[in-house]
Amino acid sequence: MKLLKRIMSLLFILAEHLKGGTTVREVPNPGVGLKPIEAYSLSGYKIDLYCRKRQYRRSYESNKSSGTNHAIYDVYCIVSPNAPPALQEINGFTISFPPFLPEFISDEVQKQEAVKAYLDHIAERLSTEHQVSI
Repeated sequence: MKLLKRIMSLLFILAEHLKGGTTVREVPNPGVGLKPIEAYSLSGYKIDLYCRKRQYRRSYESNKSSGTNHAIYDVYCIVSPNAPPALQEINGFTISFPPFLPEFISDEVQKQEAVKAYLDHIAERLSTEHQVSI
């Protein structure tokens, strides 16, 4: 099985090399406003969660019209100013996630998954560093 994976990897790398060099550019996404997801900690402190999709296009020099799009979801939060210092530490903390689901799943569902992953990470971080539950 390892040999098969190695052979497939080499064939893929060869095919990519034959396509020529590549360029990666961010695809502009004008007019998309960020709407917060309002959440509250167990202690009642307001946390606004934001998720922004960034798209990149990878194009090949040999054929500029063909290429692939890749998405990344940036998730961050703004914490209420009166929250305790442990909760304030996550204020503005950003994590970027790749899509967790197949491409045909809607953007809204992809964003929900990224936000859930963000909350899991933040909850684990706060519980291990400060013994706090959000």
